[in-house]
Amino acid sequence: MLRRIIDINEGASEIRLVDIDKYHKEYSSGVNTDNWVDLKAEFKECCFDGVEFFMATPVGVKKSKDGVFETIKSTDHDFSAFPVGKVPYEWIEFVDLKGDEYHNFPLIFCKFKGLPKDKFQDKTPYKDILYYKEQSSGHLIEIKI
Repeated sequence: MLRRIIDINEGASEIRLVDIDKYHKEYSSGVNTDNWVDLKAEFKECCFDGVEFFMATPVGVKKSKDGVFETIKSTDHDFSAFPVGKVPYEWIEFVDLKGDEYHNFPLIFCKFKGLPKDKFQDKTPYKDILYYKEQSSGHLIEIKI
């Protein structure tokens, strides 16, 4: 399965993380429902404890007076960081590199038993959410938020 995940990096920028437990009940028509059966993401890399995916556009980050970084919604931020979700390998059930008749990009079927994305969604496939700051060299470094 790891080989199939690594193959995603060879030409697919968009992927869908699909909730394997809801797929056949709520996604059988291939049309996304209000029940958040799948999430759009972009492959970042494979790590020793899971696969990392870019979750969304960069968020603003500000350093507080006590030196702690925190995400903020205003434009008054110190820098931007990329939110990245980590899916443990043991939560991934199946990888379909070709997609299906509704989506022509890879589908990763996994358990959605991780952190909530927002108030509208109970669980995601992300066990951890990390933040990466882009350096002037183009490299990303992880920051603690």
